[in-house]
Amino acid sequence: MVPVGESGERHLYAATSATFPPRADGLDRARLGEGLSAAVGSTGERGSGAYLLSWNGEPCGKEEAMREHREQGNMKRVWDHTMEVFEKICATDGGKY
Repeated sequence: MVPVGESGERHLYAATSATFPPRADGLDRARLGEGLSAAVGSTGERGSGAYLLSWNGEPCGKEEAMREHREQGNMKRVWDHTMEVFEKICATDGGKY
């Protein structure tokens, strides 16, 4: 088990490292082909913007599981639920859900 402080450090690294960039489009995608060292993301593409990392911060390569979730519409379901919770929090006194 990774201690909470170290877990936070690892998440901060993953969120700010050039190894795990946001999804690249257009010119950025072309630059990835020129040697930028982005990790392979959950879609199986380098620099896809969503990354599956193991406990030690290394990509874990479970793209097939994520493909199934995308096909079932689970990504949209999670996003819709997240936005619903934020809207309820922002609409109530004291910001409670």
